[in-house]
Amino acid sequence: MPNYITDRIRILDTNKLQSSVPAPRLGPDKKPLTASLIPEYRYSDPIVKDQLAILHNRAFAVKADKANKVEKLKNHFYWHKEKGFTYCHYIDPQGFHWYGWYMKDNCFWTCYFGGHWWFFDTDHSRWCFYENGWWWQDPYHVGDLYYFNNGEYIPCDSAKDAVVMTVQTNNQKVVTSPDGSRTVKIIGDGRDAFLYDNSATPSFSPLYLASKVTAVKFSNTDNGQPLRIMVTMDNGASDLYDSEGTPLDNFVANAQPAETAK
Repeated sequence: MPNYITDRIRILDTNKLQSSVPAPRLGPDKKPLTASLIPEYRYSDPIVKDQLAILHNRAFAVKADKANKVEKLKNHFYWHKEKGFTYCHYIDPQGFHWYGWYMKDNCFWTCYFGGHWWFFDTDHSRWCFYENGWWWQDPYHVGDLYYFNNGEYIPCDSAKDAVVMTVQTNNQKVVTSPDGSRTVKIIGDGRDAFLYDNSATPSFSPLYLASKVTAVKFSNTDNGQPLRIMVTMDNGASDLYDSEGTPLDNFVANAQPAETAK
């Protein structure tokens, strides 16, 4: 499983009209292109995943970041050659950076945004990002993560995450973060969740998070990432909070191009 994208400005979420790129008619040799476009429902096929495995490394990310800064003309196709494949860089009218990958008789396009490669599933109107596979993270409920497998969305197994607690009705339950800095208590018949600061001098009094809570999950901070708290309610929705109890999912999910994002 990938880490959740907790910085909202890095979640790509544009409308359908802004979620595709026109295919170039001519290749780098100025000859008509004959490569077949791989449909989105086949993006889990080896031909796409093998190519993304090459791209999903820091060295190529540096190249993409450099190209994004140098190649700035919109509605223009910039061609590049690598060993074993050719790729094309295109900037759409909104300023988003697209890359087309051409391998012999096949090609596909992805959008490079926020440090991830993305594609738009037109059947479900969803943006999926790549991290050792394709994933969809609900932009309105960041704690909801699904694995994309050629048109099928598979919910992630939260039982394998760092700290997960399933709440039983009518009993007080307590779950503590892996670093020991925070605790969430679920109290009473309403299953009300409260966040506690476990430091010797707490920076805040217990904070109310949600009611009808069925599960609580803390992120693992061993990788240096900030602590996040995911609370799941009995209607299946999940909300995300930072370590101070501030909600992280009350936002308007309209992404901005990388060069203008603040």
